[in-house]
Amino acid sequence: MIIDPKQLRYLRAVIDQKSFARAAELLGISQPALSRSIANLEVQVGDAVLVRGRHGATATVFGQALAARSAVIDSELRQAEQD
Repeated sequence: MIIDPKQLRYLRAVIDQKSFARAAELLGISQPALSRSIANLEVQVGDAVLVRGRHGATATVFGQALAARSAVIDSELRQAEQD
């Protein structure tokens, strides 16, 4: 399984914004596209990464762990680009 770093960035945005709509606006993509990306991520990893509710979205324990690792991955990718 290879996880697309973009999906992890999207996950972090939803967690940070606590909302698919606000995260989509911040990322410059449509809310349905963001929802599809997160749903695809959940299928890939075989577990829920977010709990969706009337008042937004919150990370599951697994989602929090993925988001934390994604920050490290983004940092490494930025460093690779600079190198």
